[in-house]
Amino acid sequence: MLLTEEDLNQQEARIPLLADRAFREAFARALATGQPVTVLQGNEVVRITQDGAREVVERLPTRLPVAGDTTLAPTPTKKWRFRVR
Repeated sequence: MLLTEEDLNQQEARIPLLADRAFREAFARALATGQPVTVLQGNEVVRITQDGAREVVERLPTRLPVAGDTTLAPTPTKKWRFRVR
């Protein structure tokens, strides 16, 4: 059976919902098995444990606006730092 363009569009429209559900299930499964989960909240990398404790692992630099044709590349000397090419 061949899918129509409308069928494909409907299936593609479901991808964000499926991805969100998969993320939430994986998050809950990791915590249920005692594994910490690391997430990005604002400009902080945060580790969440099974008991709900939150530990800030690292604070990232504030985002800077860049022109649409600008390419950012990580500098080799310092993680989380970027330079404009």
